[in-house]
Amino acid sequence: MLAFKLFGTFSLSLMSQPAMSQEGLIVKRSGEWVAADFTAEELERPGRVCIRFNNFWCLKRAGWQGEVGHDSRDHTKFSESAYAARAFFKTMRTYRYLHGLKSTSEIFNRYAPQSDCIGSLPRNSRTGECPNGENPSALYARNVAAALGKGPDEDIELFVDRSTVRWEVAKQLAKAVVAFELGREYSVTDALLRDGLKRANLEVAD
Repeated sequence: MLAFKLFGTFSLSLMSQPAMSQEGLIVKRSGEWVAADFTAEELERPGRVCIRFNNFWCLKRAGWQGEVGHDSRDHTKFSESAYAARAFFKTMRTYRYLHGLKSTSEIFNRYAPQSDCIGSLPRNSRTGECPNGENPSALYARNVAAALGKGPDEDIELFVDRSTVRWEVAKQLAKAVVAFELGREYSVTDALLRDGLKRANLEVAD
């Protein structure tokens, strides 16, 4: 699931276009969280596919509600970012109740397995190496666990039961994943997360 941040040069024809806000995505500027606005040219930069696709958790295509396309690496394009939030929480429920995954070590060894390359890029056909390295699954698990005040092998206790999540855990989990996927300067609004939970038919225990 990891999106790798790269930069390059782009057509100047897009630079005059106005900035656009990605619904629910925020960025820290001068110590303040503000709406993340991008010009069309900025959105086209390599490494921003998950932002451009309203997919702040860099989820792969799976016939999700709101899925309107995908790229060559199977990153899902969502019509609205709330559908991506829905898909993220449904993924977490599947991990917990179908696969029995409770700790961040278990969750992120599946979400971003070390056997895959960063950015979902193919391995070099000759050497078998990943262009930008393999997914740092253990680091991912440690970072998210720290955001939750847990160790990577502890149960994160996201779910009260199949239909109810603990809000503080859900919020911190979702935001920690966004920060790891997009960069520490990015986060998402509580309103977006609550919308995603509602669309996933999950109740919230505050």
